[in-house]
Amino acid sequence: MQTQNEERLASLVERMEAVLVHQAQQEEVLLSMSEVCERTGYSSTKMYKMIQDGQFPAGRRMFNGGVRWRAADVNEWIRQEWARSAPAPRRA
Repeated sequence: MQTQNEERLASLVERMEAVLVHQAQQEEVLLSMSEVCERTGYSSTKMYKMIQDGQFPAGRRMFNGGVRWRAADVNEWIRQEWARSAPAPRRA
């Protein structure tokens, strides 16, 4: 018979495993330009300019002719931008 602490630990491990599986599945999602824009907060015009300038990863042409970005690549770009950005000044 498991103690209460062992049961809590087993439950926590199960939840953590579920979170990791969910994150792995989300990282493999393919995003359209409109979804990329929604995640980044930039317009498609700005995104295409950033891609042209090498500031954002280029998408991949799919078999149907559309272009998609891996969610993992977009999320990593967002993390890097966040790390590079300076804190916003406080308002007086």
